[in-house]
Amino acid sequence: MSVVDSLTKRKTAKIQQAETLAVLTDEVSFETTQRFVLDAMMPHAVVEKGDIEHLIALLGGMERQPRKILVDISNSTMPLSDMTRLSEICEPDVSVIAVGDRNDIGLFRDLLRMGVTDYLAKPLSADLLRRALVQGEAVPGPGQRTRTGKVATFVGARGGVGTSTIAANAAWYLAEKASRRVAVVDLDIHGGQIGLLLNAPAQHGLTEVLTNVSQFDSQYMERTLTQVGGRLFLLSAEVGLDEDFPLDPQAVGSLLDTLRHHFHYVIVDLPARGGAVARAVLDRSDSVSVVADSSVCSARETSRLMSLVESRDGDGRILLLLNAPWQPAKGEVRKSDFERAVGRRPSYVLPFDPALAAAENLGEPAAGRRGAFSAALQSMVGDMMGRGRVSKHSSLGRLLRWRG
Repeated sequence: MSVVDSLTKRKTAKIQQAETLAVLTDEVSFETTQRFVLDAMMPHAVVEKGDIEHLIALLGGMERQPRKILVDISNSTMPLSDMTRLSEICEPDVSVIAVGDRNDIGLFRDLLRMGVTDYLAKPLSADLLRRALVQGEAVPGPGQRTRTGKVATFVGARGGVGTSTIAANAAWYLAEKASRRVAVVDLDIHGGQIGLLLNAPAQHGLTEVLTNVSQFDSQYMERTLTQVGGRLFLLSAEVGLDEDFPLDPQAVGSLLDTLRHHFHYVIVDLPARGGAVARAVLDRSDSVSVVADSSVCSARETSRLMSLVESRDGDGRILLLLNAPWQPAKGEVRKSDFERAVGRRPSYVLPFDPALAAAENLGEPAAGRRGAFSAALQSMVGDMMGRGRVSKHSSLGRLLRWRG
């Protein structure tokens, strides 16, 4: 290994371990911040020279992001738009401090509404940096929004329609392809399949947490969540079939409220289609995906389930996913008949893919393979993230269409 390669590797490792990351555009601010970090003896602080694009690229390659970020928006022509893009990749519990060359109260207020912790106007000084990077964070004011992640719930119209498969693959895609920090909560405590689909060992973290939800902090979280990948974590349980463990709706709600402060997305596999637990989950969901197949029973239950979902608190995204978990057979309900029975068109159709069974047997998410199911899932996840659906005139859009 050359000297240059060795230095690059060492620098990359230091960035990956950073607790504080500062990215400044000009030489004076860069040197001032670097000198302050040395004087304040902050061994896990990294100061880089660059703009917000450089910061976004750095964060995209990190499995665990710093707790504090100092970002220079002086050279940005559209600072609010750029900060919105940064917030999409920045983990909810990361404190973001913006630096600019304008003492603009309007910009300051707009940034606070976006969830930015503070705004520092240049020139930077040791006192300003100490207040922002060393001293305790202030309680958010009336005009300041606290950034939180999104809860995305998947619920099946009936058993066997592929809800867990879709939830597991959506979570994997968000973590591995969209570089988001994701927690999956499998609420089927007696026979959840998410762990099997993600090739994760069985554990009892969920029941333990729900019993002690008031003590669930970041340290507790690190001990109980199973890390499936660099950014993907699982919380599930495997209770004996002869054991009774009633889920407490209030505890489940508190758990989701806590998780959304530490993850971009909290994916919930909800086995119960009704009751207090379902209501607690649905009321906290930013998006709800109702999964159905082309059967008479599924069409009937989908109508009932959609009514429940639409009556929940909040106005998040509702997706109707028509899945084909098995090889198409005679006697299935035609898509046009399904639409008439349900009273709406499916948001997405996930076609049958023979490679899906092989992927599940190996514990490998199908979203990482090429195929019809993977293509449809990627489009659905993009819609769930708010990126809009694929045009029906594109090649992917043509693939997703299904003649009824």
